[in-house]
Amino acid sequence: MRAAAVSRVVPVSSETVAERLTPRAVIEAEGRFAVADVAVEDDRTVVTARPSGRPFATRFVFEHRPDGFAYRRLHEARPLVTAETTVTLVSEGDGERTRVEIATAVETAVPVPFVGRAAARRRRRDVERLAERLDDIVVRPGGRP
Repeated sequence: MRAAAVSRVVPVSSETVAERLTPRAVIEAEGRFAVADVAVEDDRTVVTARPSGRPFATRFVFEHRPDGFAYRRLHEARPLVTAETTVTLVSEGDGERTRVEIATAVETAVPVPFVGRAAARRRRRDVERLAERLDDIVVRPGGRP
């Protein structure tokens, strides 16, 4: 298993971040998928998205946690690569700033080091893109992520 983590401080409260950093915004900000549908099922949110240039939809499940949320891709069978990402919101100062910590873990079904490194590198770029676009999502809502 390979892991990557990034964090960024945004000048808004953790409540504001939690309200604006929606599952749709997260998937769109990562930059590889266009969201087709968002559905709330019990205590989780399922996002259906289409990868750029591909006809088949992908589904992501978001599970809320007391300090943020976790998400992963849904698969019918064991995939070649699995990744789970957690987003943790930590209030800083007098609650006027929030540290957004994004951690992802990637695991491959085959013991080929190259596959694991490539998957981890790609996932790291996704979460770095999300971190770079946080201001557009939570500080300047309505701006393009």
